[in-house]
Amino acid sequence: MDFQPTEEQQMLREAVRTFAEKELRPIAFTQEGRGDYPPEVYREMAAMGLFGMTLPEEYEGGGRTPVDAIMVMEEIGRVDPVAAGIVFGANFGPIRAVAVYGTDQQKQKYIPPVCRGEASMSIAITEPTAGSAATELKTRAVRDGDHYVLNGAKSFISEGNRADAFMVYCRFGEGLEGIGSIIVDRDTPGFTVGRDEPNMSGAIQNQLFFEDAIVPSDNVLIERDGFRKMMMAFNAERCGNSTMSLVTAQCAFEKALEYSQERAQFGRPISEFQGIQWMLADMKVKIDAARLLIYRAVINGEQGFPSRLEAATAKVFSNEMAVEVTNSALQIFGGYGYSREYPMEWLVRFARGWTIAGGTAQIQRYNIAAELLKGRDSRR
Repeated sequence: MDFQPTEEQQMLREAVRTFAEKELRPIAFTQEGRGDYPPEVYREMAAMGLFGMTLPEEYEGGGRTPVDAIMVMEEIGRVDPVAAGIVFGANFGPIRAVAVYGTDQQKQKYIPPVCRGEASMSIAITEPTAGSAATELKTRAVRDGDHYVLNGAKSFISEGNRADAFMVYCRFGEGLEGIGSIIVDRDTPGFTVGRDEPNMSGAIQNQLFFEDAIVPSDNVLIERDGFRKMMMAFNAERCGNSTMSLVTAQCAFEKALEYSQERAQFGRPISEFQGIQWMLADMKVKIDAARLLIYRAVINGEQGFPSRLEAATAKVFSNEMAVEVTNSALQIFGGYGYSREYPMEWLVRFARGWTIAGGTAQIQRYNIAAELLKGRDSRR
């Protein structure tokens, strides 16, 4: 197995690293998780082809592999994890499901604007009474002529304040086979976005409300028996989620490594103390292990979507690794790490959310066990 990037991938990494150091480092950690960058930053990222890298070339995508997108996220995220999240959404988010399952009309409408950095799409699964139990969602779409009438509500929706369209998981009928998804444009009649609700990392989340929302039938992505297909697509998003944990940990590790060589106590840099050295070594081991799990899941799923087992394994390990590494990095910074004048406490807060988003660590353990014990599903 070759772990070395190709010459083309190495050139891509170097170009993105140069961009990140020049354009992102001066403004990193100034947005408190909101990603409100100057418009020119988005334009340059789009010009570099970082949006829609994994999407088909015939729809203005890059036609690159998911591994290329992960490499880009790593180079950007080591400088600013929030900026890596923008690349995440434009490559591993719901737009990838549109590229695989959507009609040509849907692809023509939604993919090119994402690739140009002119639009974004958010995913809407969670409801007030359906979190980990996504099969219990109540949002319902009822056919009425050439459109569907959508009623229900969604909670904790990332990018709800700015997304141009939403891939909404909903019911077309009863039972598991009645769950599908429909694309809801922001200006849809009967659709409203609730107030901004910042989470503990400062990122904005919103509730979505559908009150007899009128959605064209052409916007149905998957109508019947679509839950399994959508969960397959969600495995790709979980690999993106895992990568967000990876880049957050890498960012914290690099800052702690540098600080340990600058901070002196008892007449010498704290990096010379064995206690600090072992912390740094453990952080490095955990980061590299997470990276390998993510790459395995993504590479094995390049012809479609990553498997449930490998995506869940990568996610649970990466999510919990990031919590451990950012906490260790904060500890190395000592009192400065706990101060809001430094980014370490924010990195701890940012890392924590990924263990919940995209399926909790506990749900991932269930997914792993369910794959190991085929036919012995214990979930009621």
